[in-house]
Amino acid sequence: MDLRYVQELLINETRHKMASLAIGLPIARKAATLRDLSRLFQGVGICRLLVDANVLKFRENLLRSAQARRYHLRRARIERSLDDRFLGLSRVEAIFDAVVGGDAEIAREIVSLSIEAWHEGWEYEDDYCYYLFVHRLVSQAGFLEGPEAPVLLGRFERVLEGQSSTRLALCRTLRARDAVSFRQAFEAFLDERRTHVDAKRPLMTEYSAQAIFWPGSFVSVEGLAWLRFADGAGIGLNDSFEFCPDEARAPAAGPAPFEDFFVSLDQALYGA
Repeated sequence: MDLRYVQELLINETRHKMASLAIGLPIARKAATLRDLSRLFQGVGICRLLVDANVLKFRENLLRSAQARRYHLRRARIERSLDDRFLGLSRVEAIFDAVVGGDAEIAREIVSLSIEAWHEGWEYEDDYCYYLFVHRLVSQAGFLEGPEAPVLLGRFERVLEGQSSTRLALCRTLRARDAVSFRQAFEAFLDERRTHVDAKRPLMTEYSAQAIFWPGSFVSVEGLAWLRFADGAGIGLNDSFEFCPDEARAPAAGPAPFEDFFVSLDQALYGA
């Protein structure tokens, strides 16, 4: 599937969904749309990177994804609409988008606004443990050395009930700051992604509903975020990896240098 065509489809769908938000409905009625927007912005960003070699637009769209998630979490708090499965930590990759987009402030805001208690009907417990570990990495200096990390990893391991997990291996080896073991875990993570993509690719069609698959079949924002975490832990991997383009691995750039659409949306709807 041609990525230029995919980019056009995703941009059009993003515009449509953004326009649909301009209605004064409760945030719970917009939750699925905001989840979709995070995915769409990420997809558009990857397309801008691969099609146009535009790293700035890649970053901008990742941060748009993060802004969509922050908006959802913020409005849910304001409206006290906190019984919603779309609030589950693992529902979107926006925390990874914020990390790779290089805006530590919005990443921490996503963490602070999130509901960090596990709800069985919202997400699998192993996914929850993994995303909570990532949240702690983003928000708590010294987390890897502190007492909470081994407790959380122990819970992560227990809920897997003996199943292997490349995500658990990433968390464990990062905490140990073991560069060799982390590389092995990261390569296993990428191998797993390759297997998933290869199995799913033949099932995809050129319909717009499937378009979101294609950008992520070439670039893993989650993988790029783990390379950032490794850098922060002092075990950075300097060579190139599939799904993690070198041009997307530039150091963090700071707060988003553009207007937040969702602030303007709030002003229009609520005068806030």
